[in-house]
Amino acid sequence: MINYLCTSPLPKVKGTDAAYNEIDNLVDNFGGHVNSLYPFSRPSSKYPIKLLGLHKLNKIKEIERNSKINHIYGSGLFNMLITKKLHRPSVYTLLAGINDPKHVPSVKYLCRFDKIVVSNERDLNLLKQLGNKNVVMIRTAIPVDRFTKHRLPFDPSTPRLKILMASAPWESKQFNSKGIHLILSTLQKLDKIHITFLWRGILVNEMKALIQKYNVSEKVSLVNQNVEVNQYLKTHHGMILLSNDSSIVKAYPHSLLESISSGKPIILSQQIPLSDFVIKNNIGVVLRRFDKDALIHAINDFSNNYASIADAAYAIPRSQFSQPRFIKDHDALYKNLLTSDTPKC
Repeated sequence: MINYLCTSPLPKVKGTDAAYNEIDNLVDNFGGHVNSLYPFSRPSSKYPIKLLGLHKLNKIKEIERNSKINHIYGSGLFNMLITKKLHRPSVYTLLAGINDPKHVPSVKYLCRFDKIVVSNERDLNLLKQLGNKNVVMIRTAIPVDRFTKHRLPFDPSTPRLKILMASAPWESKQFNSKGIHLILSTLQKLDKIHITFLWRGILVNEMKALIQKYNVSEKVSLVNQNVEVNQYLKTHHGMILLSNDSSIVKAYPHSLLESISSGKPIILSQQIPLSDFVIKNNIGVVLRRFDKDALIHAINDFSNNYASIADAAYAIPRSQFSQPRFIKDHDALYKNLLTSDTPKC
């Protein structure tokens, strides 16, 4: 039995939050309880991170007494007071990328966790360079069997490029940091392109107002419900996800992995650690500057080289992101925690 704790609120639309989808997969295989450490239904950067979970401390400690392991899912490496109150072996999974090494908690604090799990080599190497010996890498997984590899031919001289964006903001300021303003303003300058935004029930009216403000309604679709992403990928050429801050999106975003698993290339910011994998395998275009000119160039590059990057994406083995591998890795992690006498740090 595992005590799963997550720093983000429960999703308003079930099935639309990647962290909770991942936790649900683990619960199905290892059993356990799931609790949000966040006290409200919507996140806010104004709430003190140190206080996460204290509002339901008694409930969490009661569940811990009947659990063998605590497993915290955090969007960042947060210094939280509740970690002093947990006594079972503990795992901390870092979901987002590390934006600034100066904001990483001390090695002493991170040694409270038996293992820190990251999804990529960039964050693994950075944490080790900072002196953390208890860090391991487990690649993010998605239910790849739900996605069908298929090709969608594209001729840059004639048809319209169709792109999906499936990482909606949690709060208003993320309209900027997640590139929504940037995408909409860029659409004003481009023809023969259509972007479908998959939303999750938050800030819907604000998004509708922005689409009208930028006067791009003919180039945009807004879908505010839980959908079968696989069906949308069959009629779209790829996926886009932008961010000027690696700490606000998953290091290996599920939506982008879904696109790759469907054989569709992606456009993403270099701040997102998955961009290293994209460059290595030539399966998309990496935005190196967070501005309109750079995005126009990236979209044109995506269009002009679509055949080659789509072929490369189609060739990526889906086993790299499969859930059986993910479960096997966590089974080994949990067993090691319960049997090993090796010091944490």
